[in-house]
Amino acid sequence: MQVDGEGEGEGVDAVVRLSKGDMRRALNLVQTMSMSGKRVTAAEVYACTGQTAPGRVREVLKTLLNAPFAECIGELERAQNENGFALVDLLQDLHAELKRVALPSEVRCELLSTMADLENNLSAHSTEKLQLGGLVGCFAIARKHIVEQAA
Repeated sequence: MQVDGEGEGEGVDAVVRLSKGDMRRALNLVQTMSMSGKRVTAAEVYACTGQTAPGRVREVLKTLLNAPFAECIGELERAQNENGFALVDLLQDLHAELKRVALPSEVRCELLSTMADLENNLSAHSTEKLQLGGLVGCFAIARKHIVEQAA
């Protein structure tokens, strides 16, 4: 089994990130990668686990913060179909990514609160399609508040 080859430890970094400090998860992931016979690259690790790569999460966040409602829905549905990620996983990744974006405190708090509600709804009784609309809607409202605060 070969590790990386594409950069400075990107494959190992992906294993560490996805295992969240759990050595058993990390070993299981590396073992799975070894059995596949592929190099342990970041792209292969994310593909093997079905998780959304950080670069893709940033693209989704950029779309949510800038694109019109219908375009956001279309882009997210397309991304889900092409990449096969679950909305609940995307919500968790967006939560982490929102910490790195400069937003007014009130807007950030409202987004995080609404995203928590969406995640709860997904775990209990709602469809991904309905909650996807909720996610796009909460970002549309956030954009409106950002514009109002800037004026």
